[in-house]
This record gives sequence, C-alpha cells and structure tokens, in this order.
Amino acid sequence: MSQKVHGIAVLVVTVLTYLFTVHPSIRPLTIRFFIFYCYFTFFGSFYYFAIRRRNSKTNTTSIFIYLLTVTALLLVGATGWFHSPFFYMIYLLAVFYSHIFSRVIALIFVFVMTGLLIPEIASNTYMFDVVRLLTLVLIVPVVEVFQTAYLKLNQNQKKILILETTKVEKDDPVGQITGNKVHALALHLRARIGDIKQYASILKRNKDNKKSNAYGKDIVDISEEMLGEIDKFEKQATGRRIKHS
Repeated sequence: MSQKVHGIAVLVVTVLTYLFTVHPSIRPLTIRFFIFYCYFTFFGSFYYFAIRRRNSKTNTTSIFIYLLTVTALLLVGATGWFHSPFFYMIYLLAVFYSHIFSRVIALIFVFVMTGLLIPEIASNTYMFDVVRLLTLVLIVPVVEVFQTAYLKLNQNQKKILILETTKVEKDDPVGQITGNKVHALALHLRARIGDIKQYASILKRNKDNKKSNAYGKDIVDISEEMLGEIDKFEKQATGRRIKHS
C-alpha cells in the first residue's frame, strides 16, 4: 500500500472506531463488541503469521496492523477515553505508526485523535486533559529526536552506520545518490576506475616513453587515491582500518 492509502485508512479507521464508541445507541454494546473483536484479532493473528510464512510479499501486514489499531481504540473508548486507564495505548499507537509506516502517517493519526478528543475535555479536569492532548501532539517529534540522537550515538560508537548524510527532496535524484555514503563512494570509485581503464588502454597503445611514464604516474596516483577513500570509509564505518601494503 502507498503512503496515501495508509493515511486514508488510518483516518477512516480512527474516526469510525471513535464514533462507534460514543454513539448513544451503540455505546452500551462497546464492551461486548470489544471482547468479540479480541477473539477476532487473536485468531486473525494466527492467520497472519501463517500467511507470512508462506508469502512475505503480502498486504496482510497492513490489515493486521489496522486490526490491532481497532482493538486498542475500542479498549480505550470502552473504558472512557480521557478517563480510561488504557489511554497510554494511543501514545503507543502514534509511536508504532511512526516506526511501521512513516512520521506523516503517525501525525495524521495524532491530529485526528486530537480533533476527536477536544470535545471530550471536561471542565473539572481541564488542565489534565489539555496536558494529555499536548503530550499526544508532541510525542511523535519528541520520539524522533530521541531516535535520531540514539542512532548518532551508536554511529559514534561504531555500532551502526547511518547511510543518509543529509535530507534530500524526493524529486532530486542526484542528491539522493550523493547523500548516501555507499552510493557516493561507489560513484567516486567508478569514475576513478574508469580513468584507470582509459589510461591503461592508452598506455597499451602508446609507444612514447614520456607519455607512458606520465600515464603510469596517473594510474599510480589514482590507485592510491582510491585506496585512501576505501580506508577512510572503512574507518568511518567500523572505527578501525585493516592494514595493507
């Protein structure tokens, strides 16, 4: 599924589940429906894992995620939304969406939930409810900041390598290539190896000793440059460099 489809699905699932739990004629049945839905999700999980074992390329992952979403929201809604002891599950869903789908999908969920819950703010618990909503709005960017700091810390400790050096626009193919450390290194090495191949071909055909010496020197210089680039990348990625002659 595309990000646009996921965004629409998150919007529809969230709104419909909320309306189901607050509708006067349906609200008394919410607990019973939640229990039924738990059984449905439980058995659906067996089907999901069975399908995943047979075929990894399937949309059942997204469907299973939405099943879990409805189950979690039904639990929160059935126990009173703001007054629910399971309100924290909304925070978990926001973080979950940001990791499984994208930050945009998570923010769609956050803003939809915030818009739906604003009318639920009670006068006697006004400040408490407002703080909860502010926490919900801020949780995605805060988690992303901590995640970025954690990744950079691990990269500094040479435990991982962050391939993307800078954020680039989707319509900038050159920036997407040069902004990736592996692609940038490969692009540079291909260009220099192409030069070596060209010099070697000329050297093979040329019988002039002066030109041959000049091309031979260029080949040595380019080879040393490429070895230096490889050593630099190796040390940056792993924190150490293997000695070679």
